[in-house]
Order: sequence, then C-alpha cells, then structure tokens
Amino acid sequence: MLAYMRWHTIALPNDDVIPVKENAAWQYVSFLRTTGAPASKASSFVQACRFSHFALGVEGALNVVSSRRVCGLADIQLSGKREAKQARPLSVKEMQDLHRAAACVTSHLIDRVVASHLLLMAYCRCRHSDTLAVEDVLHDHSEGAGYVQLRTKYHKGSKSAAKKSLLLPIVGPSAGVGTPSWVQCWWETRKLARLPTEGKLNGPLMPAPSPHHMMTSGVQGL
Repeated sequence: MLAYMRWHTIALPNDDVIPVKENAAWQYVSFLRTTGAPASKASSFVQACRFSHFALGVEGALNVVSSRRVCGLADIQLSGKREAKQARPLSVKEMQDLHRAAACVTSHLIDRVVASHLLLMAYCRCRHSDTLAVEDVLHDHSEGAGYVQLRTKYHKGSKSAAKKSLLLPIVGPSAGVGTPSWVQCWWETRKLARLPTEGKLNGPLMPAPSPHHMMTSGVQGL
C-alpha cells in the first residue's frame, strides 16, 4: 500500500489516495507491468487492498479486490514469476551417510537420534514442522518389510475447519538405501534416549535434546 501511495502521489498528484479508486488501481498495476516490476508486486497490492478493506475498513479498497481487470492483470503478472529455487534432494550417498551416522555406536547418542530422525523425515517425505504435533506412532511390519506411520492434525493441508479435525497419516517404508535399516536405527537410538517409539504421543516427535539428561540416563559414553 505504501508503494501504491508513493506512485499515486507522483502519477495522480491532484487526486486523493483514499478512497481508493478502481481506475487508479488499474493504472498502477499497468504501470507495474510496463516497468518490469517483480511478478508478485501487483498480486501483493491486491492482497493488501483486501486486508485494508476487511481489517482496517479503508474506503474504496474493496473496489480493487472486486475489479476483474485489476485482479486479472495482477494474475497475469504473477504467472510470469520465475520457478522457485528449492533445495536439492539428498543423494543416495548422503542418505547412506545418514544411515551410518545413525548406526555409529561411537558417536554421541544425540547425534544418532538426530540422524535417525532425519532419516524418518526423508523416508516419510515430511517436514520437521509436520513432526511437531504427532498424535501417535503406528508400526506395521512383517518379516523383513513394513511401514511406520505418524498421524498429525497440524500439517500444511489443515487450513479449513473440516481438515483440522482429520488426522493426516504420514507413512514411510522400512526399506531404505542403506544399512542397517533406518527403522532399526530409529527404534534403538530412541529407546536408548528414553523417547517414545510407538503409541500415543500428543506432542513433538523430536523434543529438544538435553545433554545433561543423556549423561544421567545410563547412556554415558555413547
């Protein structure tokens, strides 16, 4: 909104900024397009107008949100946004390094617990935030194969009230690209650290590590 006000002061010095006028907003988003502004700037302006109307009661802001030509041009500009640069996936070698780190009995237990937790997130295709409020942990194994399942209400898809009442299953296969089995490492290191491995949890799967607790829990030297 501040960028719009600055533009308005220069481009339309004889008009009041408020109430916001649809024609002025159209000129602004057109100006953004012709001057090569960042692809999301026009869309951000429309969102700011929506917030200004519903949260602040700014007069005329709803005219911008309701304008098909303003919103349409903003969407056209947004469609030209560059592809997001996401972090690359872990390589097979890096995954195998995590397997070895989780299984290394000469390493500190905290390091092994964290490494096995990273393996769980990788094989379950989940983010750390998905493991912050886990309802329960379930296991389904036969000889040599199986799955680990976490269930949580708090995930990136839980936006509506209906979805917030559903438990999202997060499932990972016990098979992996390294040895020993990541599930075995995860189970054994968590048992040593006195962390839950199955059943009801109702909290974070990976609590903040406590070195003092580790040293007083009968696992000194790990």
